[in-house]
Amino acid sequence: MPSRYDINHFSNHLWRNMNIRVYGTKGWPLLVFPTQDAMCDNY
Repeated sequence: MPSRYDINHFSNHLWRNMNIRVYGTKGWPLLVFPTQDAMCDNY
């Protein structure tokens, strides 16, 4: 079963809380950016 965990990080440059969602632990990394003002899983 794939693992998934969420990370909350405060950005001093954007002055907002950034949500990061990580899936799995193996394979090629993939970076996906959500649309403006959307949640981290809405891309």
